Amino acid sequence: VEYHRWKGTLDETPIVFESEASKIKPTPLRFPGKVMADAAGKRLFITDSNHNRIVVTSLEGELQQVIGSGRNGRADGSFEDAEFNRPQGTALVGSKLYVSDTENHLLRVADLETRMVSTLAGTGEQGPPGGKATGPLLETPLNSPWSIAPVGETLYIAMAGPHQIWSHKIGSSAIGVFAGSGREDVMNGSLTASAFAQPSEIVADSAGRSLYLVDSEGSAIREIVPARNKVTTIAGTSELPRGQSLFAFGDVDGVAEKARFQHPLGIAIAGENLLVADSYNHKLRAVDPKSGKTTTWAGTGDPGDSLEPLSFNEPGGLSVAEGRLFVADTNNHRVLSIDLASQKATVLPIAGLTPPNPAKRSADVPQSADAITVDAQKIAVTDKLKFAVTLTIPQGYKLNDLAPVTWEVFAEGEQSLVATDVLGARDEATTNDQNVAQFELPLSGQPGEATFIVRMSYGYCGTEERALCRLASAAWKIPVVLNTDGGVGEIALTFPQP
Repeated sequence: VEYHRWKGTLDETPIVFESEASKIKPTPLRFPGKVMADAAGKRLFITDSNHNRIVVTSLEGELQQVIGSGRNGRADGSFEDAEFNRPQGTALVGSKLYVSDTENHLLRVADLETRMVSTLAGTGEQGPPGGKATGPLLETPLNSPWSIAPVGETLYIAMAGPHQIWSHKIGSSAIGVFAGSGREDVMNGSLTASAFAQPSEIVADSAGRSLYLVDSEGSAIREIVPARNKVTTIAGTSELPRGQSLFAFGDVDGVAEKARFQHPLGIAIAGENLLVADSYNHKLRAVDPKSGKTTTWAGTGDPGDSLEPLSFNEPGGLSVAEGRLFVADTNNHRVLSIDLASQKATVLPIAGLTPPNPAKRSADVPQSADAITVDAQKIAVTDKLKFAVTLTIPQGYKLNDLAPVTWEVFAEGEQSLVATDVLGARDEATTNDQNVAQFELPLSGQPGEATFIVRMSYGYCGTEERALCRLASAAWKIPVVLNTDGGVGEIALTFPQP
């Protein structure tokens, strides 16, 4: 090294490895998570999850309206101004569209007549695992609601975070646990004794007698019969000792406990069968709810986007209407329409839909009680404040290259160092081979003081094949002084142990 440095032949320019996610070109839909077909209204509600909005089309794909500005946030208001944070499942009751605002930990209501969005339930803070109580709608914290199934005047909510099913009677002031002990497992039994593992989509039969759901982390298909106070497993494993059902995944057609799935995220009722989005196997499976017989219905098993043979890339939500199955083909950023009889698939065209370009807004400062307090940083006056954040990866894991390392900055109180349209805007950091994430915060270039809240998140996965992936997040509270007397040129931070 010293020799080539002396010769001038050593290139010491830092190497930056960008995540694969950052290379994806803008698309009209961005990782759509769920679809919900309204046969009576001949409409399709598409949860455009990473664009933070709901797209409404005809069943043929004609764009009708968009609910949400595309900004990441939790503001109520008109369809044009409202904000969501990675929403997932929806349910239509009358003229009200109920939305699982997943990463806001809220349930929202979009009134299709007044074109206004309001918050139905949740505080905006993530609720604790294993919730027990029923409480007031806006005082009870929720934890990653992923799907909603309406039965009469009751909403059943797949609450993925605490591994439970919650319920709310429309018009009442309360929400709470309906089924699930809160233990992450695949256990059958009564409503209170049973256990789920990240339920991610829930549907009801036409009579409202049975609820069917996919238990993603348990790779199992479950049934709840409320009138019988009973939870059972239709297909996939259950009742294994010491939580081993969580690791009994695979790609096997078979009957009942002999069948294997891998992280299924979607489910729909099609005639006498259940259709399941077997997401990590990139397939759709057909399951007989009476016998548990499971067969491959569509998909090659490899990620892809071809229509013949039909292939998927981690399909998510499913919905059926007018003899067609609508599929949120999540990682292909598209929705498919599949004829149930012929299994011929087409991409749903949505003419006129473009990625959102929301107006910037001054961001509300998040709660900083859990933020790590950093000593005051003296910075030389500059137009860009550089950050270098060391990502802590536990032993036996590696950084998830398919998930972006995201950052956002907020300011406490009045300040003049950063323009308000920069605050609260989530962006992606670049990451080098030492797992150091780097980003720059644009500054006004004028001396002054401010207290910033920096929030970041990243994913990491086990090194074994088909290993589980997890999410790490942290926030720091950093007083900053920009002065003409010089100072550090970069703020270095280290993630706490996940």
